[in-house]
Formats: sequence, C-alpha cells, structure tokens
Amino acid sequence: MMDVHGPLTPPEDQREEHETQKPSVKFDLANVNTDHSTESSNIVQQQEQEEQLPSPSIDINAHMVPDSILVALLDREQEMKGLVQHNLSFFQSIQQHLGPAQWQDFERILYCGRQQLSDKQWMTKIEDLLDQVPCMVGTFKELVGYVDDDVGTNNDGNVNDYPFLNHVDLCHIRRYPERLHAFKSSYPQFFINCQQTLPKDTMSILESTLFTPISQLSDNQWKGIIKKHLSPYPNLMDQLKEIIAYEVDDE
Repeated sequence: MMDVHGPLTPPEDQREEHETQKPSVKFDLANVNTDHSTESSNIVQQQEQEEQLPSPSIDINAHMVPDSILVALLDREQEMKGLVQHNLSFFQSIQQHLGPAQWQDFERILYCGRQQLSDKQWMTKIEDLLDQVPCMVGTFKELVGYVDDDVGTNNDGNVNDYPFLNHVDLCHIRRYPERLHAFKSSYPQFFINCQQTLPKDTMSILESTLFTPISQLSDNQWKGIIKKHLSPYPNLMDQLKEIIAYEVDDE
C-alpha cells in the first residue's frame, strides 16, 4: 500500500538526469585589461621625461655699483629714515651729546640725498659733527655699512678707519680716574654696544675691571684683562680706543 504522507520519490532515471545537469559559471575575460605592467612602464617613462625637462630659467638683473657709493644704502635718503627708526636708542644718544642746535644740523645732513652730497662728503660732515663723540663714529659707519678706500690695518690684521688707534695706550686713561669713572654717563652707547655683543659674564668682567683702581690692579694686569675679553670683538676695542684717545688728547 502506498504511503500518501511520505515524500514523493522520483523515478530512478529522473534522479540521475537532475543530478547531472548542474549550472555552470562562465567568465568573459575578453574585456579585462591584463596589461598592468605595460601601463606602469608608461607612467614611469612619462615621469622620467618630465624630470629630464629643463628647469625654467630665472633672469637676474645685476647692476654695477658706482665707486662713489660707499654705504650699503642705494636710496640713502629714504633708507636712512628706516635705519634711524630701527636704532632709536643710538641716535637719541647722539642727540643728547650734540644738543638742539647741532642736532638740527646733523639731521639735515643725515637725510641729505646723494645729488647734494656724495657718500664721501656726507660721511666727512657727519664725522665733523661727531668729533666730540668719536666712539659713535665707528658705530655709525657700521650701521650704514660704510666702506672707505683709505683704511688702515691694526696689529690683529683687522681693517679700521683710524690707523692712529694702533698706537693708543689703553692705560693712559687711568691717569684720569674721574674721567674713567664717568665713562658710563659720557659714553652710554659704548656700553649698550657691549651689552648687545658680549656674553653676560664677559660684560660683567669688563665693567668691574674697567673701573678697578690702579691700587688694586696694575696697569699690565688691567690692560691684559681688557684685551683678553675685547680682542675677539675688534669693533668694540676700536670704540674703546677712540674714547680713550679723545679723553687723553689734552696731554
């Protein structure tokens, strides 16, 4: 008797036919790009060609500087105004030393154009006005980048504008202790320059040595310490020599 509730079992031949007809999957590779190596090679060649292209040229216009220009200020009149603003403390010190009347003359010359005064004439007039404060002449020349053809060479091989400084004896100022002790108030810019240039410990040694009386430190010891600490800074040494030369000029 047939079990009407059991699963239907297909005939044997139908089962075999059903099992043998499995679906197949086909991949169409005709449109797939397999030439990856060729594409990479083309990219590398393109990069190499770009690297081999010549760099764009840059035109640099160079101008000959006339021999008459002795300061590093092409537009002297205008650039001098900016230089003063960036170095106010220095020019305020000059103003204090010169006084109102001479300061007006100094400003008039300071902002004078090259058409009226050449660099050589300009510097000569400024030197004449600053003859009472010779230490400031050297600082001023450094600020404007002044280069003079008539220069001397000191014992260290450094070039300076005053060959006579080679013969200045630092110890001469010790014969005038009252003048030496007035250095800070008389020449504040020198000490400002030292503070801006020297290490703190060197500045401290210089100040204490400078004002040490001869009873506590001999001339040779005094001069040796000062030279030891200022020789690496020839501009400061020249400024100190200028001050001393001016102070003992009435000998």
